[in-house]
Amino acid sequence: MQRTFNVKLVGVTYKNEDGSDRQAYIRKFAKTTMPLMLRPEPNNKYDKNAIGVWIRATVLWVFKEDIQLGYLDSRLAEELVSHLKRGSSIAAHIAEIIGGHDGAESYGVIAEITKSD
Repeated sequence: MQRTFNVKLVGVTYKNEDGSDRQAYIRKFAKTTMPLMLRPEPNNKYDKNAIGVWIRATVLWVFKEDIQLGYLDSRLAEELVSHLKRGSSIAAHIAEIIGGHDGAESYGVIAEITKSD
């Protein structure tokens, strides 16, 4: 059975561990329909169920780089980690880029997630 739903990423206004700016990455590289990589972080110091959300971007015209845009909400991440442990699959892509204009200066990302059993 398949279930598809949309979620807003969290943590998009924070910096990545290397100091890079997620807002700049969203503005420059994130595009609607772009595939998202969901990476569980069992050693995350804040949440053992954390799932980071990444894209593969083309940097300087030819180089591919994995870039973190944010995280899934902790309650959803807990559910999806459990789903993955049962051997099920998850696919995701960018459904929409929001914000980035007067009154909503920060960019946001809406992800479409499909869970399959």
